[in-house]
Amino acid sequence: MVNPDTMIEAPERTGISGIKKAVGLRRFIKELAHAEDIDLRGVRGQRLGSILDKADQALSELQEEHADWIEQKRELLASYLSLVKPPVVEEAYRAGLATTITQEFRTYDRVSKGEVVKLDDPRYLRGVITGYTVDFFHSLRLSERLGINPNTALEVARLSYRYNPTRLVLLIRDAEFTDLTKSSIEYAALHNPKDPEAFLRGFIANVAKLQAIPEFTDLTKSSIEHAALNYKDPEAFLRGFIANVAKLQAIPEFTDLTKSSIEYAALHNPKDPEAFLRGFIASAAADARLL
Repeated sequence: MVNPDTMIEAPERTGISGIKKAVGLRRFIKELAHAEDIDLRGVRGQRLGSILDKADQALSELQEEHADWIEQKRELLASYLSLVKPPVVEEAYRAGLATTITQEFRTYDRVSKGEVVKLDDPRYLRGVITGYTVDFFHSLRLSERLGINPNTALEVARLSYRYNPTRLVLLIRDAEFTDLTKSSIEYAALHNPKDPEAFLRGFIANVAKLQAIPEFTDLTKSSIEHAALNYKDPEAFLRGFIANVAKLQAIPEFTDLTKSSIEYAALHNPKDPEAFLRGFIASAAADARLL
């Protein structure tokens, strides 16, 4: 059920108290949408399309009114996002915002149809945009502190319609997942946003199962984790990987390479590991000539 005290009317979103209300209401809707298992896929329809157009207008007004604040936040993130093109950042932000508006619309439509009309009110839309924007920015700042790759951080921030900013932090610090690599946790957060914990538990169980198979006991844990994370049939991949490594080791031009180099090629470039290794050798030779 919708909390009537929270949902009756949009609060003023000016000043610190207004921003806190906007963020609080936005997070309430996130939780409600998750509890109701709101589907965000599919055709949006004319009604929602009209609301999205109004949201674009509200966003333009907010950008004009708060240009100084926006520039300040951009400067704070400038170094972290220096290798990401501004249009990519803008696209991620707008994509997440459109999904946020869709979530608001479909959640109200499911649990309290009479309140859908709120989304026609520019003041309410400004509050939704404010709540989303604050979480988007804070998500990026936390990812920066965690040392997350900026492109991955941007994708996590785009998911601010589902995640609160601390979501990735909590996953990484969860005692249940402390033995997992950061990249595995990032993958779960990005590709299984509905329930990353369930995905990670299944992943851990799958890795343990693969490690117990006699033919894989000589493989590194990272190789097994890579297979479990990226392939529908990790056993088939690992058998192919083992065969590929043996084949590559038997090729005369690769006999001087370390086993780890050959394994890396077979693991990360399974379609054409030979081409990768030739490129690797050529690059090493070029570097040597510069010495």
